[in-house]
Amino acid sequence: MLFSASLVMYWDKHPFHNGFINYLASSTLAIYLLTDNVLRTEFDPWLLGYVMDGVQGFLLIAAIAVGCLLADKIREGLFGVVKRIFTKQQ
Repeated sequence: MLFSASLVMYWDKHPFHNGFINYLASSTLAIYLLTDNVLRTEFDPWLLGYVMDGVQGFLLIAAIAVGCLLADKIREGLFGVVKRIFTKQQ
């Protein structure tokens, strides 16, 4: 308990900011929504057993997360272009 409290106090006085981590973390909700609503219905029957078999399953999960991250970043780019088009026309 004392160790946990000292860690909290240390990180409270020394905040950590990283632009790259913040850039990736901004897609966390999108990754969750894609995996829960879209991929879960497709992969749920066999994915859990595959993950329990070993490292290959965890690599598959990481690949799915990276794919969802890329899909969200592409979506951000497309919507950014559309937003710039509409704001210039008004």
